[in-house]
Amino acid sequence: MTVVQNTGCQTTTCRQVVVGTSCDAATVKFEYVRDLNRPNKISFIAISNQSIVKQKWIIKRDSTVNGFPYTVVLTSNNPTFIFPFTGSYTVCLEATTLNGCVKQYCERIVIEKVVMAPGLVNPITVSPNPARSVARIQLKLENPTAVSVTVLDGAGSVKWIQLVNGVSGNNTIALPVEQLSQGQYLVKLVFANQIRWTRFQKM
Repeated sequence: MTVVQNTGCQTTTCRQVVVGTSCDAATVKFEYVRDLNRPNKISFIAISNQSIVKQKWIIKRDSTVNGFPYTVVLTSNNPTFIFPFTGSYTVCLEATTLNGCVKQYCERIVIEKVVMAPGLVNPITVSPNPARSVARIQLKLENPTAVSVTVLDGAGSVKWIQLVNGVSGNNTIALPVEQLSQGQYLVKLVFANQIRWTRFQKM
């Protein structure tokens, strides 16, 4: 700002002006509530001193499942998630506020008991194993959902990809393995914001 006096003298003063809310002042956390009858079913609630316009939840089991990492990414607001395994999980909320601030808050959650829906089985099995021409994956789902199936060799190269429409209950997914070379293969299943792994051997 420049001030001109009657004598013709000028005085200039500069000040920094900050428009809007500083992201340093933004705080984000979450609270959660366990289902009384199903303690591995948890509802999350995002909390902030600013309006939240976008939420991203990352749920990662601190230890592996059958030697594979277990990570789930949710993009719905204030989701409810059913933890399929006992153990310790790190849950992180990445929230974007109305002012464009992005904040992350993480907390560890321990699941001591798993109560699944009737008839739902956690393990993903492949049969026959070893397989010669066709390997079949047995998968149970709580709700209808698309399932992405990827077969990878021991070096991590993708050998086969298919998208199937899963139904509630039992699902059998056939993998054509006749053209594959002998050896160990990994199967990556992506469904309902989950990533699950299993393996089989080609004879």
